[in-house]
Amino acid sequence: MTDWQSDSKISRNEASLSRLVHVFIGIFIWECVMFLGVDWRYARHMKWEQPQMILGFLNRAVLLASLIGLIVNVTVTTEANCRPLHFSINLCTNIAIELASIGLTLRILAVWGQGRMVPVTVFFCVCLLVQVSLFLGAPIVGCVITDTGNLTPTLGYTFDTPYFLILFASAGWVYFFPCKKVPICNRISLRELCWFGAAFLASLVNTVFICLDLNRVMAIITVVPSTVVISIASGRVIRHWAESHRALVRPETTEQRRTATQCSAYKQTRFNLLKRWLSHLGSPTREALDSPDFRRLSSPSTSHGSTVRATNSIRQSSITLPSLNPSSIYVPNRASQNPSTHLDSDSETSDKGDRYDLDAQLVATERRNTASIIGTNLLEV
Repeated sequence: MTDWQSDSKISRNEASLSRLVHVFIGIFIWECVMFLGVDWRYARHMKWEQPQMILGFLNRAVLLASLIGLIVNVTVTTEANCRPLHFSINLCTNIAIELASIGLTLRILAVWGQGRMVPVTVFFCVCLLVQVSLFLGAPIVGCVITDTGNLTPTLGYTFDTPYFLILFASAGWVYFFPCKKVPICNRISLRELCWFGAAFLASLVNTVFICLDLNRVMAIITVVPSTVVISIASGRVIRHWAESHRALVRPETTEQRRTATQCSAYKQTRFNLLKRWLSHLGSPTREALDSPDFRRLSSPSTSHGSTVRATNSIRQSSITLPSLNPSSIYVPNRASQNPSTHLDSDSETSDKGDRYDLDAQLVATERRNTASIIGTNLLEV
């Protein structure tokens, strides 16, 4: 049977811990480099970006600072004051875990709770109180691990593991049994479900090693890998969530238009410091021009054009269009499914009703002008 408390075994475990830390630090730095453009775009255009992206941005920044301090800790060879170094490492690591947990929680609340503020605040306060005890209660003696303070870390990570399990189960339920009332932009994808599972497995492995407490090194050997995996999983989920909102385009059908309206129905809560970081469940969409509320005001045509106004909308607007000749032919909009429609310049209404495609009229006018120019040139020749 292996003697985990022997000096030779502990020294080998310390060497393995140092190599493992360097490997996962390299993985996290590669993750940061891959999405450096996304972070730079968010830093430059923070006002126009999705508000949930701030969680991933802060998570990567805080964890990167913690890993830099950890590199200094495992590579220092001269005399150094290790107490503030350990305190800063533990503080940044726990903040990174909390930011990752909040990001995953917001993703679930976007589906189940529509991003309410109260459960997020309660979760943040409870986790912060538990995690603060990890670096205030654990003894720190030099830069060599002499005692792991097994009680408080066990309580903290034992709390995190079932919480990640609840999030993973909630995401799995939403994925396998989707609700029709949930907007498409907020539904869980298979990729996000896999990242939820990775976060849970990383937390579970870390809890198992802490509870086993084979020796002072093996008790903490999985802390850095689990923290890195949870942070990467949270960042990927938040980024995929934000991209799903950014990918929304003008709906092509009535059903898609109704879904987009559901995505934009949630109104953001604006307040001083936090402002827009609350769960952003959709981007505001403009009313479609071919909606039932869009009406054509019939009026005599003029040399300057006709006036079109959208009624029963949030903001009234006027659009001036070039007048059309009585014999003008244009391709109708998507709602009309007819190869052509004839317009009468006296009433300026189509035989299919008041709804028509504005772009098609402009294209028809441009083609008519081009044909007249070509005909004039041919006559001159």
